[in-house]
Amino acid sequence: MSSHGTRLVPIRTVCAMYNLNPNTLRTWERRYGIIKPKRSAGGHRVFDQADLANIETMLRLMGNGLSPAEAAEQTRKPAAGAKPQPAVTQLQPAARQLRAALTALDAQASMKACRDALRTAGYERAVEDIFFPELAYWGQRWEVKPGTGSIAHEHLASLCIRAILLDRQQALMPRAAGPFVTLACAPGEEHDLPLLHAANLILASRVLRPLLLVSGLPIAEIADASRRVSAAAIVLAATLQPRPAVLRGWIDELIAAGWEERTVLVGPGFTRSRIFSETRVKAVTGGYAQVLAVLRRMLDL
Repeated sequence: MSSHGTRLVPIRTVCAMYNLNPNTLRTWERRYGIIKPKRSAGGHRVFDQADLANIETMLRLMGNGLSPAEAAEQTRKPAAGAKPQPAVTQLQPAARQLRAALTALDAQASMKACRDALRTAGYERAVEDIFFPELAYWGQRWEVKPGTGSIAHEHLASLCIRAILLDRQQALMPRAAGPFVTLACAPGEEHDLPLLHAANLILASRVLRPLLLVSGLPIAEIADASRRVSAAAIVLAATLQPRPAVLRGWIDELIAAGWEERTVLVGPGFTRSRIFSETRVKAVTGGYAQVLAVLRRMLDL
């Protein structure tokens, strides 16, 4: 999953994700102007996270009985009662404060910077626009520019961000409601912070309860745990791209266990895979909010 919403998704992928005809998307683009796809080097339409969010809104409104024209009109309007989001410039001081604390390897100052960012930006924007980009910065820095950063910086960032995510989870857990949905790292996957964030968004919705399996268990274990709690769906996350044969094996196991129509693949590790267009497995290639939106539509919530 992209934390910045900059990942561009080709039209064939969007059609497979939402079971839409390409002509429908072209109509929504030309007639209603609710999506504004860019063009790939080959001249094909590609969609950003804002486009995908509007597609989600259109489908939800039409599912509630509105005509396409009515749904498009509402999609173009800001949500009633929506809180204004802080501008990017307002986030910069909080981001600089966190960068300075991490650079100094000051754990106390780093945690303070994270909590200050929460107060400044709110939970979602702090996580997606400050914390995760900062974590990516340190992860890339020690790999690409030796001597300018260390694994220690990345680990400190991870510890601080994990504390924020778990604090949020503890606050939301007493209000959890609805059926279980399993959130699991793919086998061998070690990056679980995005999954913890997705779990918090699901908890905040009060329509689903996440069962978190973040340690990269074998697929058979994930399917068995999901069966034991009567989970409504499985969300499988990966930041690293598995070999096609490995992914095919995972999907075959899920299909054999009866989860094909109730599995969602999320994260950059699955972005280039065609498995979702060859099976009834769903895929989310945009932002974190789309995980919940796809689950809502899949489970008719």
